[in-house]
Amino acid sequence: STEKRDLYTRKWIHHVRFFVDEARLFNAALATYDLNLALQVEPEDYRKYRIDLFRSDWKSALKHLSYIDDKWDEAVELIREKNLYSTAMIFYKESSKYKDLCSLYAAVMESRAQWDEAMLLHEKAGEYEK
Repeated sequence: STEKRDLYTRKWIHHVRFFVDEARLFNAALATYDLNLALQVEPEDYRKYRIDLFRSDWKSALKHLSYIDDKWDEAVELIREKNLYSTAMIFYKESSKYKDLCSLYAAVMESRAQWDEAMLLHEKAGEYEK
């Protein structure tokens, strides 16, 4: 049955992820032209993020990426490349990564000689020594 096949497929994907890069696994799933399989490989929010990137909708891409905890490095890269610091402050307000983001943004403010903003961001990051 289709339900049984989907269950086995999900279990198989779960185990294969330990050995194969997620992007390669997704590309392999797409190569089968089985969209059902591809949808099981990639989490929904990450899929939306990739679609947003293709559409050059950077803010929406960051929003979808902010829902996925283990994609912080990709989020930082997007924030830096597209200068989305103020947008990120909104999306990550309730996140465990908020202080890290404040620290990143503070460094940007320092590089722009915006000392007051940098100081406030360092305080939000819990960095009182800077």
